[in-house]
Amino acid sequence: MRRLRDFQVVSLSAGEGHTRCRVVAVGGDEAVLEPEDRRSLGDLQLPGPASLGFETERHPIMLAGMIDGGPVDGTLRFFVTDHIGVREWRLSPRLTANFEVDVAPADTDGDAALRVTRLQAGDISAGGTFLSGLDAGAGDRFRLTLHIPGIEPPTCTARVVRGTPRGAAMVFEDLPEETGRTIEELIFSVRQQICRRAFAEAERRSTGAAKPISRRMAA
Repeated sequence: MRRLRDFQVVSLSAGEGHTRCRVVAVGGDEAVLEPEDRRSLGDLQLPGPASLGFETERHPIMLAGMIDGGPVDGTLRFFVTDHIGVREWRLSPRLTANFEVDVAPADTDGDAALRVTRLQAGDISAGGTFLSGLDAGAGDRFRLTLHIPGIEPPTCTARVVRGTPRGAAMVFEDLPEETGRTIEELIFSVRQQICRRAFAEAERRSTGAAKPISRRMAA
């Protein structure tokens, strides 16, 4: 979505409702939003037409689209209007996260070889991960066991899509659908908490800046 960034503050209008939000995740022409005041959700008509406004370095931008419930409780999803009232959810953001992964080469049938190496992941999405220290090229396939905190370690086959001096970016080939949904929900929940903390920190700074002024006026 044009010039929209993760965790950016935006203004959302839908029906008679208006609220400030932070961007939880953005991709293509879709965005997940966290309202500053969750009570404002009751004023929004879901699903329904909406507009999203935000400032850039050059000028303000207003996008027309649709709003609906988001992937985790308390979030919203906005997408640019294309004559579809409600569309299938497809945004799958990444989360920077360090966790251990057991890695073994896989043959053409996806069966792991006996040699297993434990590496560190640098990020994760429902569709893939980046493994630090893995020396591999595009097309190489491995069997992974993901030790993600809070969920039962899933095992799946993954294919390297890009090798770098730091490691390899991989896509999951046969991760169970239910596990993918669990990972996606975890990622959105963590990003949601980041947005809420950002709102709370902004409120704390605003309140803290006002106190010295009040004291001087009282004096």
